[in-house]
Amino acid sequence: MSIAEGSVLTHAIRIHPFAGPLGAEVSGLRRESVVPDTVKEALRVALSTHLVLVFRGQSMSPQALLAFAALFGEPVTHQFVQAVPPHGQVTEIRKEPDHLHNFGGAWHFDLSFMACPPSATVLMAKELPAHGGDTVWSNQYLAYAMLLARCRDGIDSLLAEHTSQLAFGHGAHALSAVHPLAPRHPHSGCRYLYANPVSIRRVLGVADEAGNTLLRHLYAHAIALEFQYRHRWELGDIVVWDNRATMHKAMNDYPGERRVMQRVAVTDRRHRIGLP
Repeated sequence: MSIAEGSVLTHAIRIHPFAGPLGAEVSGLRRESVVPDTVKEALRVALSTHLVLVFRGQSMSPQALLAFAALFGEPVTHQFVQAVPPHGQVTEIRKEPDHLHNFGGAWHFDLSFMACPPSATVLMAKELPAHGGDTVWSNQYLAYAMLLARCRDGIDSLLAEHTSQLAFGHGAHALSAVHPLAPRHPHSGCRYLYANPVSIRRVLGVADEAGNTLLRHLYAHAIALEFQYRHRWELGDIVVWDNRATMHKAMNDYPGERRVMQRVAVTDRRHRIGLP
């Protein structure tokens, strides 16, 4: 099922694309125990097209959030963040008033050091500061497309090693994986830039100095302002993003206030990040 701007879908779902480089608001989705496969497929197509989907007024229990996330893939456990008992796939992202640093405050893709990284992430606002605490996403379809042609040609066949050690330390459960720098998206067929600043250890087959120079260039290019959408949260907002073709960061601009979010990452084991 394809989705056009403003089109009416099963369950009276409407997709309202934003004017910027990515993002759309979804309205009309009813909470039912059984969601038709046509609706699930429509939502997944919308996600791979618009990359960030916003659902307003959706305050849910952890169990309901988990069921909602399952519309987009198979919920997975985060090995480095404590879950919300007894729901092992629901994690809480919390910044207390006395915390100086926030979780996810640098540009990144989620869990790219996994052999099968999450295909999407679902985040719900539980408690928000009076001001600030926005989340920003960057469109990596555009980031790839706007590279100079010679740079695109140069990275199309390159692989990079990702490791959990850079972000989470040298623990007993450290993970690593190798992924292309410019994979093709399994649904759109388009290439996207997959250069994760917090996880990549090295570019394979490239001398360290040259590889590091390339990565610095890609990291800076990937977050150009013209690729970004910035979300100002409201209580009950749920945002779902494509974790393959977007990078994101959480702003840390609300000192002395609390911010609490609940998150579920999902994967699509049928469509792993493939070789170029």
